[in-house]
Amino acid sequence: MNLNQLKKDVLKKQSRSIKLWKNKTKPSTIKVDNIEITVLPKVFSPKPDSILLTKRMKIQKGETVLDTCAGTGIQTIYAAKVKNASNVYSCDINPYAVANIKLNVKKHKLEKKVKVFQTNLFPKTKRLFDVIIANPPYTDHKPKNIVEKSVWDPEHKTLKNLLKEAVKYLKPEGRMYLSWANFADFDLFEKLARYYRYHYREIAKSKDPSNNRIEYRIYELIPRK
Repeated sequence: MNLNQLKKDVLKKQSRSIKLWKNKTKPSTIKVDNIEITVLPKVFSPKPDSILLTKRMKIQKGETVLDTCAGTGIQTIYAAKVKNASNVYSCDINPYAVANIKLNVKKHKLEKKVKVFQTNLFPKTKRLFDVIIANPPYTDHKPKNIVEKSVWDPEHKTLKNLLKEAVKYLKPEGRMYLSWANFADFDLFEKLARYYRYHYREIAKSKDPSNNRIEYRIYELIPRK
């Protein structure tokens, strides 16, 4: 497979999708395991990678969770409602996404379990978490506005900052679950995981139903001692 050609094809598809998001005027809904999620205009709708992460992240009953790059809040809702996390801090830099998360939290009556923050990756808190989950932007391309930031991230700065800073928010035995795509280069992801001193393993993978050249993986990462 020609990785450069795949990157170009994905970038074209993402450009078309972003144009549709910007022109969208009405909310839509999706369902994941019978959990209905509202998707507001100007918010990244959960795709196969988001859903794979949602289903395969490992969260035990009573654990505390930080969900960053949260988008609609699908991982947040699933962690609180299905996995029975005791508390979830849900974060996104996009104000439209923050409003979307709050709407879905209220929709599922999870206000007592979930706190929502508009921030770049991490909230201002001294609290430590058992689990951090993230579905960060994959594509190395410069965004023009806050909506495009959910998909495009020049030089993978979001991933690098996430890996660099996450250890400050994890309990000593804490772990992370991150999604990544082949068009963003799995070797690059694993190289960065080693550089920032994580043990990592692939826990799930799937092809994109709309394009079998695209593969997604879910990684579990644990900071090295």
